Amino acid sequence: MQVQSLSAITLSTDNMDGMLNFYFELNIVFHPKDPEGLVQVATIGPLELRLKSQSDLHNKASKRGISELTFTVHSLQAMVEHLNRKGYPMAKAPDNQKNETRVSYRDPDGNLIILVEPPPPACFPNMNSSQPNLK
Repeated sequence: MQVQSLSAITLSTDNMDGMLNFYFELNIVFHPKDPEGLVQVATIGPLELRLKSQSDLHNKASKRGISELTFTVHSLQAMVEHLNRKGYPMAKAPDNQKNETRVSYRDPDGNLIILVEPPPPACFPNMNSSQPNLK
């Protein structure tokens, strides 16, 4: 027996409005899972991303759980330009790892958000021959 896939990720937050706004800018729309809105859910492919309200998380350093999320995007340059216009600063300069370009941001709770644009398929080697200008 083995795990087949990951089906959900839950992020606990004491800043639900800020988190909803940030992820909205990534075109991720959440819907309440409960009548009080304490759990918000977005579906990304086969994965559920959940935000759980935790108003008692006063000490963020003691928070446990997921601290990094990686999203694949179609156009990294367009997403970076959009987030920059909205005032979200990069957490880490763009870099290339494993033939893909990556940029990092932090959501309002400090989770590292990595945006990745994978390389073009091998049958189109010159499709992405120049590095995007992500500054």
